[in-house]
Amino acid sequence: MAEEKPRTLKVLEALSKMTEPSSPADIGIAIGVSPRDTGETLYDLGQAGLAREPDEKQSLWLITDKGRKYIENPPVLSDRPLKPTLSPSTQSVHSDRPPEPPPPAQPPATPPGGETVPSQADLFKAEGKEELNRINEQEAMSLLN
Repeated sequence: MAEEKPRTLKVLEALSKMTEPSSPADIGIAIGVSPRDTGETLYDLGQAGLAREPDEKQSLWLITDKGRKYIENPPVLSDRPLKPTLSPSTQSVHSDRPPEPPPPAQPPATPPGGETVPSQADLFKAEGKEELNRINEQEAMSLLN
């Protein structure tokens, strides 16, 4: 049995054959996929720079030059989401080393004077205890009267 093309490639091929911007419903009909699934795929393709919406208000899509190149030479046949396009300043050089882990989270800065700020939960607990003490004092006073 022949392996079926991934949805991303089907959507790009359908877009490349359309002469005008197309809706997810039109593309879905052309490839036999629901408009919702087609819309999700188009969004992923847009994030990767392979498709674009010329007018975001209408949700119509066009294929980009990068998308046409992708059709000619798809890197991996998969339905996994595509990675967004990185700007040139954030692209990393490919190497054989695994990626570095993110830096450890910084502890929250202590306010001036070295005092720590209580959590919201601690503040609510303290407020509740004060209210309970106030109510008990009022009840005690009413018993004395």
